[in-house]
Amino acid sequence: MGKMTIEDLATIRMQPAQGCVAAGGGRVRINVHMGTCGIAAGARDIMTAVMKEVEARDLHDVIIMNSGCAGLCSKNR
Repeated sequence: MGKMTIEDLATIRMQPAQGCVAAGGGRVRINVHMGTCGIAAGARDIMTAVMKEVEARDLHDVIIMNSGCAGLCSKNR
């Protein structure tokens, strides 16, 4: 995978806001931490896989969210 661009980040940010997520009222919420450390650890691939699976299963009660850093890097000392 190549380096991410500002446009890539903008696309990722907008994708969870489409489809079933925009409807709200979901039964399940999935939160993927998309801070720089999360992206470096593979969060982009996780977000893409989760979104594809939700779409493939035609789930309308799942809310996919992203957030910044989970703050766990300092816990590994």
